[in-house]
This record gives sequence, C-alpha cells and structure tokens, in this order.
Amino acid sequence: MLMENLFILPIVEAGNAGTKFTKANEVTDIINKLKTDDYTIIENKANQNSYPDEDHRVFDNVDDKGENGISQVYYVTVEAKKPPVVVTDTQKATVKYVVEGKYSTSYR
Repeated sequence: MLMENLFILPIVEAGNAGTKFTKANEVTDIINKLKTDDYTIIENKANQNSYPDEDHRVFDNVDDKGENGISQVYYVTVEAKKPPVVVTDTQKATVKYVVEGKYSTSYR
C-alpha cells in the first residue's frame, strides 16, 4: 500500500510462544527486493522496533488479546536512494565578441 511518500506493507502472523516466526522468509524476501529496487534501510522512528535478527524471531508469551493489544510489532523503514549526479556531456561556452565603433576612411 502506497500513501503519498509512505509505503506500508503489513504482514501479520501468529504462533505459539517460543516458536519461530512463520513468515520470516517472506519478510526477508521483501526487504531484499526493496534493496534491489534501490531502497536503503534506514533507522526507524523512536519507539518503532526493528525487525529482529534471525536468532530472535520467536513468538513471545504475551496474550495479544489482552488490554495491551499486540505485543510484537516490528518496522522496516526504507528510503529511496538518491540517484548520483552524473555529467555525461560537457558544454563549452562560446563567447562572441562584437566590436562597435566608428570606421572612417579618408581619401586625399
């Protein structure tokens, strides 16, 4: 989903406490595709948890149906790479001098 300059792709999964995330490969594939499409992973905003590394992709034991809602929410923030400025052709300036004045010829 693209909203102005905001790209949002929610991925929701559920599992038993202590088990590995079920959609980790899907998330990794999307991240790699974004990198291939000239996006750069950048730092998330404050209070946005980054997607965990492979060793920490497990479901916690918090009841997400409780009053606090979903306990594991992760963000991957990307930014489009700025294209490099490349000069492919140089221009030469042409200056034309015009001399103005009076021209007179005397005949004797």
